[in-house]
Amino acid sequence: MTFKSICLPAVVCCLVLLLGSCGSRIPIHTSYDKSTSFEKYHTFAVDLTPAELGPLGKHTLEESLRARLGARGLKEVAGDQANLLVVCSLATEQKQIGSAIAGRAYFPSNFGRYSGTAGIVQAPEMTEYT
Repeated sequence: MTFKSICLPAVVCCLVLLLGSCGSRIPIHTSYDKSTSFEKYHTFAVDLTPAELGPLGKHTLEESLRARLGARGLKEVAGDQANLLVVCSLATEQKQIGSAIAGRAYFPSNFGRYSGTAGIVQAPEMTEYT
């Protein structure tokens, strides 16, 4: 077997796995009055002050909003002159996972099954994520 016949499939598999891991996205929910006609709006302003985004996230969101609203014919102006004010708010959900393993663990030793000790105490493990 040659180096190419071994290396090429491995590289292809790595690329497929790498690109496949990029597929999950954060769900985004928008809310607006569906009965409102957006044709009457000609100007907009973006207010991202309440958003808890980093500098890169704010910049990305602002550019995305400007591009999409500009494509619909809206022009960006100062906040007090805008017909439409876009406000961003973020909500995160915290989840907690607890392990079912807790209590004492006894291990066999050279001096009998319990070796005369009370065992090793194991605390349940709690993992938090957002």
